Amino acid sequence: MSNFTVDALFRHVLVFRGALASAAAKGVSLPTLDDFPRGACADASLLLAKHLQEKGWGNAFLVVGERRGERHAWLQLGDVTIDITADQFEDQPCGVIVSAESRWHSAFEAHASGVADFCLYEPASATALANAYEAIANSMTVPAVGDANGTMI
Repeated sequence: MSNFTVDALFRHVLVFRGALASAAAKGVSLPTLDDFPRGACADASLLLAKHLQEKGWGNAFLVVGERRGERHAWLQLGDVTIDITADQFEDQPCGVIVSAESRWHSAFEAHASGVADFCLYEPASATALANAYEAIANSMTVPAVGDANGTMI
């Protein structure tokens, strides 16, 4: 991906994270988002993957990793790592990571678990995630130019 494309991707991801962070206040009922970003990495990644797919970015893969007994999940879109919950860890202050080379993620023993698509999950989970996604997507607004709450690495 070119730097221009990574910049545009970063902006999309940043807006989506903002919508996720305020999801509970907007009536989204998904227990994994109650203490966002803590414990929300898998569901947040699946919701973000749906958003990226709908916006034409393609299909991302869900990556699951473990390091020092801690599990984490994020997305891989081509050669770009996308993480909107990394700041749940003490050693990662960035709320949004969009990077072709993330040294922080390389410290995890990780594997892609398949295409990040909650529609492939069992019906109850798929329905809960679909309802949450619809509410989050409907609450999103376009950020002002220069608005940033994350870091592009």
